[in-house]
Amino acid sequence: MVPNVFGMSQFADGGLITTKPYISGSRYLKKMGDYEDDGWGEIWDALYWHFIAEHSDAFRENPRMKVMVAMLDRMKPEVRENHREKAREFLSRLENG
Repeated sequence: MVPNVFGMSQFADGGLITTKPYISGSRYLKKMGDYEDDGWGEIWDALYWHFIAEHSDAFRENPRMKVMVAMLDRMKPEVRENHREKAREFLSRLENG
């Protein structure tokens, strides 16, 4: 069980156990859980799209992830930039306390 958990949580095996990273946007979490969105959804989505953008070269080669890269490529520039800025602000706050 432990190798499966590590493989899924980190995509650390490079795709041997899972065929894509175990990540999601806020919509999935809201659907599967009982979480109130008091603003976290916007930050979560920004981090999600930032992650897709940062790893887009590798994800273009992954049949299950290339759809998300294509969505990112079609995203309006101002929406993409908004996600990027929100993600950077959040990550900066984590780094700087």
